[in-house]
This record gives sequence, structure tokens and C-alpha cells, in this order.
Amino acid sequence: MTLLCGGYINSLLTKYGSNPTEFWKEKDAGLTLFLALGAKGKTRSQGATSVNELVPIDNFFTTQILPELDCNGGKDINSGSSPVLKADAIKFATVFRSVLPAQMVLATMGPLVRLLGSTSRVVHTYAANGIERLLSLKRPGDGSPITEATQTANLPSLFNKQSLQPYLQTILQSLLHLMSQANYSENEYLMRCMVRTITVAEETITPHAATLINELGKRFLLTLLSHLSGIILTPITIPPPQIFIFLFVHFVKANY
Repeated sequence: MTLLCGGYINSLLTKYGSNPTEFWKEKDAGLTLFLALGAKGKTRSQGATSVNELVPIDNFFTTQILPELDCNGGKDINSGSSPVLKADAIKFATVFRSVLPAQMVLATMGPLVRLLGSTSRVVHTYAANGIERLLSLKRPGDGSPITEATQTANLPSLFNKQSLQPYLQTILQSLLHLMSQANYSENEYLMRCMVRTITVAEETITPHAATLINELGKRFLLTLLSHLSGIILTPITIPPPQIFIFLFVHFVKANY
């Protein structure tokens, strides 16, 4: 069955390669089928933890997924291939984040951060979810893959405040830009990504506190102050930076 499906996937990708603009749906079908074929078992916190050993996941990621994520070095975020294919690629990287080589996963963060700048709601929502999932990921210190037998509770996070630092400002700016758009409906994936970013950043978020307060306060201050009454009894006026950010994190965790 694996060999039969693999041959069909190759034929779909070959057809796509003959005319990417016309046959993008063929690659979409091929990526979807590969995902179904490759992931045998998965969890929300770690993604795929059991894979089909006959499926060349690493090679497929390098040849088919990274080019979609890279978007020609970021030049084609809003052009080039279909937004559906970009979303497919993000989903692939997210699903297989525990079994791909750690260096591949680390290298995925930059393209995902760039894709937060996409004007497509589907693409930047997938990118936000992908970033949040990568920042939540735990991997063995030697970079070895996760399996179903791996006990993840005491494993270190793949990303920490130091490895997040090169991307921190861009993530915050992109999320705030999206959240502040007129008529942009609430997006829980952006909220979760913001909270995870703040949590992983720890004290390195401090230089960005004023911007967070100014931008988030425009939309969430009254909601957060109302939410405050549910967790403390002492009335306060305008909260200082530490309390405001704490409230935002607590509110999103409680409601999303």
C-alpha cells in the first residue's frame, strides 16, 4: 500500500512540476496524502510520534516542504505558490516537528515568522499555530526524535528565550499588526501564539512591554480589567507593565 500510494504521490508532484500555476491542486492532494501515509500516531503537544518507516519524511521535507516555506527567501510570501500549498507546508512542518532532525525544526522558525506577514488569513493563522507549537515542543537534548515510548515531561524545550531572541521582535510586531487591523475578527491562534511567545521570552520581553501595553490595551484593556476581578479582590487602577502582561497571559490561557 505504501509503495502504491508513494507512486501516486510522485505522479501528482510530477504533474504539478510541469505547470505549478495550473496544477497546484495536484500538489495539495500529494501533500495531504503524504501526511496521511507518514503519520501513524500523533498528539497535539508533540505532533507525530509514530511514523511509517517506509516513507522518506526527511527527504520529502527538504525537497517539497522547505521551498514552500522559504517562499523564495521571503520574496513570495503573498505571491508565488497558492496559499493552500503554503498552509499545507506549515501543517507538514508542524505535524512532523518531533521526528524531523532537530536542526531542521530549528531552521523552520525563520520561514514561519516571515509567513506571519502574509495577507492571507489562512497562511498567517497556520504560521501562528506553527510557531506556538514549535515553542511548546520538547525534544531530547541530543536532538533525537520523539517516539511513542518517550517520556516528554522532563525533556528540555527545543526553543528557549535565547533561541527565540532573533525572532522575538518580528513575531510581536506581526501579531500586533494583525490584531490591530480594522474589522479583523478575533483569532485564537494569534492569541495563543502571543501568549506562548511572551511565556518563552521570560524577562527578554521587558524591552517590548510598552509596545505590548499600547497596542494590546487598545483592544483588550477593558476585558482584562474585567477579567482581573475574577482572580484578585483588591481593586487597582491602570496596571503596571508586569501586571498587564500577566493579565493578558492569564486571560488567554483561561479562555482559549
